[in-house]
Amino acid sequence: MPTIISGMSGITDVNANQLIIDVSKKMWLLKPSIAPFNVLLQKLPKRRVDSIEFRLFEDEKLPEWDTVKGNYLIDATAITVDHIEYFQAGDLILNAKTQERMYVRSLSGTDTLNVTREWGYSAGPPPEGFPKVAGTAADKILIVSNALPEKSEKGGDSKITKKEMVYNRTQKIHTIIELSNEELKHKMYGEDRRKYETKKMGIEQIEKIEKAFWFGTGAYVDQLLADGTTKRIATCDGVLSILAKSAKSNYLKLAGLTEAIWDKDVLPVVFAYGDRDNKVCFASAMLVSLLTSFAKDKLVVDNQRSKEYGIEIWNYRSPFGMLKMVYHPLFINDYRDLAVVVDMDCVEYVYFADEDNKLITNLQDKEKETVGGIRDMYFGHCAPFLANSLNHTVMRLEEAA
Repeated sequence: MPTIISGMSGITDVNANQLIIDVSKKMWLLKPSIAPFNVLLQKLPKRRVDSIEFRLFEDEKLPEWDTVKGNYLIDATAITVDHIEYFQAGDLILNAKTQERMYVRSLSGTDTLNVTREWGYSAGPPPEGFPKVAGTAADKILIVSNALPEKSEKGGDSKITKKEMVYNRTQKIHTIIELSNEELKHKMYGEDRRKYETKKMGIEQIEKIEKAFWFGTGAYVDQLLADGTTKRIATCDGVLSILAKSAKSNYLKLAGLTEAIWDKDVLPVVFAYGDRDNKVCFASAMLVSLLTSFAKDKLVVDNQRSKEYGIEIWNYRSPFGMLKMVYHPLFINDYRDLAVVVDMDCVEYVYFADEDNKLITNLQDKEKETVGGIRDMYFGHCAPFLANSLNHTVMRLEEAA
């Protein structure tokens, strides 16, 4: 008896004439320059998930800076701060503006540190440390360390950061290759027509995935389709959407881009958090041109990685760390002023079940309406995962009117 498949068949409904070819590695070699983000992601460990909506945890280190909430007098022993939860009894703190060190004896209320002033100060001679002076609201406080009393092993309260859940959804992305029997007979300058179209559509597939990974917006909704049926469709959040939804993201709006702005306003933000040697700046042609106009001596082509990945990678050595630069061809039109720095230690390529990118051939053999030729399909069920938003930076350049 024949095997009956009702409705739309799934990709696992395969007969003997079909091939499902794993192209998850080789596909990106078709034209790596069109999808530099995904080309780099393929070099990292991938994550398989067994649910379309996946939830992963992100974490970050304990905060070490806070801000004085209100002015305090020269003899004050109580100081208010914005985030009392950052502190504990026994902390040694520093007012970065006045340079005065203080010892936190206890915490009270919702915002008050009870402190010993002039910690480590001696009038001398010779003088040591820094004397007490009045402080003002918005002064920055650094939590230097903590200090236990002698003959004490108990210590203060445990302080850990709460891991935050980050979620995304895998998206089904496909590209159809359909050729009639007549088209199959035509030669493309001696090249097999099916091979030509397979390569061409493979490039289109990787470009679709790259665009979804940058510009996608997450949704999981029931959609009325053209055939009158209603089915649930999942789309993934791309990098820009993920960062836009996070309250901790770094957004820089630059009035211009000069070496002084780059060194003073951009690099300190880019390297404030995360890995200092594994950050990649994906930039539009405009940003690349501006950067190379003043940083030629600091930019060096990474020949080894460029050859390995098939995309040109430039290394920019700064006092803050090594920044890799990659031109992104999709940052055009209204995105021509865009550059995004991604900490590659905090990003993953995620795919659903066994549905990483595949090439499925001869779909015409199992569809109700034959196309009188061949019908193949590239299929991938994937999404990006981006953690620790503070480690990444989005830059936009304001163009002159």
